[in-house]
Amino acid sequence: MKELKNAVPEQYICKYIGVTTLLLHVLPSKTIRLSPFKEMNDPRETNGGGFELEPAVSDTPPYSMSEKTEIESSFRQRYKNNSFVFCATLDKKTGSKEMKRGYGMPRMWAQYGDNHAGACLVFDRAKLQSLADRKFLKDCWYDRVDYDPLMLSAGVGAYTFNYEEYKSKGFEYFKQLATQYKEQLYFRKHTDWQGEQEWRIATLSEEGSNTGLLLPYEDALKYIVLGDRATENTIKAVRYMYSGNIHQLKYVQDKEDFLLTHPSE
Repeated sequence: MKELKNAVPEQYICKYIGVTTLLLHVLPSKTIRLSPFKEMNDPRETNGGGFELEPAVSDTPPYSMSEKTEIESSFRQRYKNNSFVFCATLDKKTGSKEMKRGYGMPRMWAQYGDNHAGACLVFDRAKLQSLADRKFLKDCWYDRVDYDPLMLSAGVGAYTFNYEEYKSKGFEYFKQLATQYKEQLYFRKHTDWQGEQEWRIATLSEEGSNTGLLLPYEDALKYIVLGDRATENTIKAVRYMYSGNIHQLKYVQDKEDFLLTHPSE
């Protein structure tokens, strides 16, 4: 427990999760899921990023207005359906309060952790990155999310694309542009989201998948932290399915903080 409490920033990344997903999918399969971008909470991402064709260099574009609309829609669909991300949380900062740690953020528990009845999976960041590199053959990226108050620093060209290049190369051209502007397209959000202290793994897949991409976590999963409202049945089920370190957060009213405990305490 001391190792978790005293961990340096970014040593671990934390994934909040509901009980059903944990017990029916994550623990039995020993995998985590990279979700298609269309499932993200940020409308800027789920709407396809607003990609548009570069302005025509001549007065007579090589496409009709209907073709323009269709090909822009196709590019946005690639962004939503062929981009996959795993979203986690970093520590706000080290210190005495558990609420500053990646596993102790009340709003994250409420929104993503079954309203404090679910769990938070604590992964060794470096090991998870190594596993992602091996699984996706280094065709993936990982970083903390940068928060921009006006979203004006996306970079010239990040949301525009060339008609001829896309028409002739398809997914390969999309991949080229996505790789060039990965920071802007996958690791930048508005400051309204900054309380999540988000960290991501992002990758691309030409085939796409409505069910997402699975990444075996092997020994990268170091702790499971259960929420304050986790039931005895949940605790027993997690103990049965997971032999590693299990902790629980208990809310301490007079300290306005959580206490990291063992579930039996």
